[in-house]
Amino acid sequence: MMMFETDDIQSDYNRLQAQGVIFYGEPQTVPGGMGVGFKDLYGNELDLFEPNKF
Repeated sequence: MMMFETDDIQSDYNRLQAQGVIFYGEPQTVPGGMGVGFKDLYGNELDLFEPNKF
């Protein structure tokens, strides 16, 4: 599985979802930050992740 890091998960989630990306739920707290899984056009499962800011 591949993970894409972002500094604003909610903004990226909203933008990608509006463009038709299929997510497995909404961003939620995961170890180390916030994350959400999604599927690309070819069926690959990917993650969008925003690390905690210290």
